[in-house]
Amino acid sequence: MVVDIINKIILMQCVGVETFKLYNCEMFESSIHKWLLWISLSGVKSIYLNGRGTLMEVSESPMEVSESIFSCVSLTSLSLKHFKLTKVPPAFQGFSRLVTCYLEYVELSEKAFDVILKLCHLLESLTVSECKLPSSLRIISSSLKFLALVRLWGKICSIDCPRLESIEIIQCTNLVMENICLPACVYLETDSPFRKHFTTAKSLKKITCFDYVDSTDLEILQSFPHLEELSIESALFVSYQMDAELTLQLPNLKTFILNIVSYDIVCDERDEKYDEAFMLCSCILKASPLLQTVRINVDCSSEMLEPHGLDDAFQFINDFLNLAKDFPKSKILVSRSSNAFHAGSSNSTTTKFEDVYSEYCVV
Repeated sequence: MVVDIINKIILMQCVGVETFKLYNCEMFESSIHKWLLWISLSGVKSIYLNGRGTLMEVSESPMEVSESIFSCVSLTSLSLKHFKLTKVPPAFQGFSRLVTCYLEYVELSEKAFDVILKLCHLLESLTVSECKLPSSLRIISSSLKFLALVRLWGKICSIDCPRLESIEIIQCTNLVMENICLPACVYLETDSPFRKHFTTAKSLKKITCFDYVDSTDLEILQSFPHLEELSIESALFVSYQMDAELTLQLPNLKTFILNIVSYDIVCDERDEKYDEAFMLCSCILKASPLLQTVRINVDCSSEMLEPHGLDDAFQFINDFLNLAKDFPKSKILVSRSSNAFHAGSSNSTTTKFEDVYSEYCVV
């Protein structure tokens, strides 16, 4: 019944189909081949296929992407979720107009991945999220400008993208990376294990670190002489292992962003770790004579935030602002991510934050 309805819709709209989205593709495995062939005739530009529905169990062995998708040569955007992408027809000449590719929960083969990157000459944006990688994978593209690697495990033996401007590596704790060549990259977002791989990317101007930063990481940051913006997500009172003697030199740094997420910890650990977090910020404040803007964002919405967590954050900001008075050329911006404080927050804490907002520039 459902198949008949989809048949009629596609046949009626065959000439004008620009976007095609299909969920629960496993339910229509016998029909999806002809549907893709039909819409390829209409010059379809965007395809989103999800191999399963949100309420279905993840298949241990997902279905292979239908070969007929490779006949949709006019595609500019392709999104695949819960599929195998291990085979490419020998006659495939590439998606000549493809700009954006999003792969999530896709089992990839090295050969298929290489062929797609090689034959999609206009591809600018690639996201690979929670995919099953082969034993080793190469990401080589002459056109790619944006690359996101999310929660991957395995080995990427080469990233060679001479036009890449932005790369995000998120929660890939079990991923091994080697041979990175990104001469044009200006933005990097990553966690600690991978920052050391990018010291050759001398063009980097913006770095986002969404985990703790220690002395080793700060030394790595000095490998980027053109760095203009540094953003750090800081859980107060984590162990930064800061070296009190470290002097950081970031001669072109103009903007420093500190995102504070404060959690409850054992009281006898507070003082030492507070000092380490404060030392980190002090080191960065002194790193550049060109520093113009310091933005402090406080996450007040976390369910893990205890009532005194806001007091901790306030105390940190207060101390930080006192330190920043020694750097009069820097504009200090204080903001919070949510207007709703934790249910257990004290009124006095809220008042303290309002006092900070009234005294300093607030965004």
